[in-house]
Amino acid sequence: MAKTVTVVRVGINDETKTVKFDTDHPQKHICGKPVLLFDSSMHTGGTMCRVVGEALKLGASSVATYSLVIKIGSNFIPTFWGVIIDDTDRIFFMLDKIPNGRLDSGPERTKDGQPRKIQTVFIRRLCEEHLKAPQLQSKVRSLDRVTWGDRHFDMQAGGHKECTYVLQTGKEIAGYLSLHFSDPGSMFVTEIAVDHSLTGKGYGAVLMRFADTLARQSNCEWVRLNAIENKITFYKGFGYKLIPGRDKISLDEEVYWPMERKVVSLSFKTD
Repeated sequence: MAKTVTVVRVGINDETKTVKFDTDHPQKHICGKPVLLFDSSMHTGGTMCRVVGEALKLGASSVATYSLVIKIGSNFIPTFWGVIIDDTDRIFFMLDKIPNGRLDSGPERTKDGQPRKIQTVFIRRLCEEHLKAPQLQSKVRSLDRVTWGDRHFDMQAGGHKECTYVLQTGKEIAGYLSLHFSDPGSMFVTEIAVDHSLTGKGYGAVLMRFADTLARQSNCEWVRLNAIENKITFYKGFGYKLIPGRDKISLDEEVYWPMERKVVSLSFKTD
């Protein structure tokens, strides 16, 4: 049976910042249905964030987002994207195929062969809106005792070298990633966690891929982190290796091991 796809143009009123759907009855087309939002380029991410929120208010069963180009300073990272560029960059495409970054890269079908429901998954830079959100429980004591307010303060006081990104499923925070660029040519992942009730859904892998994208975009040669002992195999799966000569680090009852991976860089030949 053929499925009907409804295409609706949407925009933001510049004065009131309200979302405007180009249809008289947007709820009719959105309520109880999966929604895919497209945008050509994202600067601050404010527009996309407002439209996602409005679609959820109208009862969308799930929301996925795509943008061809994302500025590195954007506060909203969509589910799918083409390329991340510097805030001062401009881009011109002459490609047969647009490369996609996927936040939700799970199987297209469930184990019993049924189509898998599209997840409402996106990443946002931690902001004041998140400060009242429930604390995520990763079951790692040293991470769970740090509040969203603590991380937000570090971002404000760190001169833009400290940053936390939260991974959201709808309105809920499923995981987060904290990092800093204190060393020239390297990025350090200080925190990465997923709520213990959501483990096994691939959200940790989502955050790891996003960290790798940020490192490459920032011209880093290395990504480094301290891996909690029971997650060393997880990090090895992403190409991280124990740093020779570095001893383990003890924190409370936790044991961490310094690990690193060399960032894969792209080289281009010119005639």
